[in-house]
Amino acid sequence: MEQIEKYYKKYGSMVYKRCMEILKNEDRALDAMQDVFARLMTNKNRITFPSTYLYRASTNVCLNVLRKEKNNDASDIDSFMYRIASDEDLEGTFIVKEKLAGIFQGEKKSTRVIAFMRYIDKMNLSDIADEMEMSVSGIKKRLRKIREKCREMELENEQ
Repeated sequence: MEQIEKYYKKYGSMVYKRCMEILKNEDRALDAMQDVFARLMTNKNRITFPSTYLYRASTNVCLNVLRKEKNNDASDIDSFMYRIASDEDLEGTFIVKEKLAGIFQGEKKSTRVIAFMRYIDKMNLSDIADEMEMSVSGIKKRLRKIREKCREMELENEQ
């Protein structure tokens, strides 16, 4: 435990700066920094160069935080798309149609098909790309645009 305190005093500011550089948020950076030093406690006997380990661990922890947040955002959008696609009451059907019209306004018709395949049929990106005769990156680009529109619509609904 004493060794960990020495590392914290010596390298704490480096770890914090790296976490801030990646996460750009003080609270998240402090949480990530705590995770880095918690990892250090479990790996302390195998570490030869603590500064290298701490820098790499800081990067990995922060990238994991970003990945987790991105996945949570995607699942929120998936949930939103599922809710509007599966609404069964008559009044809700009208509202759903309005929402969908807003989401797909200005989009190609094939984008609606892509969104249906992804969010309703739960197809993976490569299968959709094969079916639509497009690249996976093209599918991702269209879905990203739809997710952004959904996110904007959700924000409007919250206000």
